[in-house]
Amino acid sequence: ISSFGISGTNAHIIIEEPPAATPATAESGSAPAGDLAAAAVAVEVAAGAAPGFGPDDRFEFPLSARTPHSLRAAAHRLREHLTENPEFALAEVSHALRARHDFDHRAVILTASRAGLLSALTKLTDLPVGTTREIVELPDTTLTLGQKHPGSDQPVFIFPGQGSQW
Repeated sequence: ISSFGISGTNAHIIIEEPPAATPATAESGSAPAGDLAAAAVAVEVAAGAAPGFGPDDRFEFPLSARTPHSLRAAAHRLREHLTENPEFALAEVSHALRARHDFDHRAVILTASRAGLLSALTKLTDLPVGTTREIVELPDTTLTLGQKHPGSDQPVFIFPGQGSQW
């Protein structure tokens, strides 16, 4: 299908048949292809660990709070909750944390394992409250601690000189 617009704008689409489902996928009873979180949970349960949504197949676990002390308290509460409820899949926890509000004091844990998440939460809890920026590399896990820059939520005005593209 081709479409030729005004002033030389061209759009081309190639339509072809999708690849057929493999028998292994049909027999495994996996989640529908459109439900990414459910598919990741199914893979995690079947294999014991699953690729995530972060870089190099790790899950992202963002935490944020209004103060450094409350950030550490949130990490402590999350660690206790995950220890008491091992049935929660990493994909579900990651998805739930990414949907939360962002406050000024933030931490992000990148990991593909429950043990890595728990060790990073322990490390975050043990960091001194005065530490506001830190990157901690643990085995197969990265903990990044930061703070929102003042004024970063101010509007930005862009004057590209092109007009209708913006």
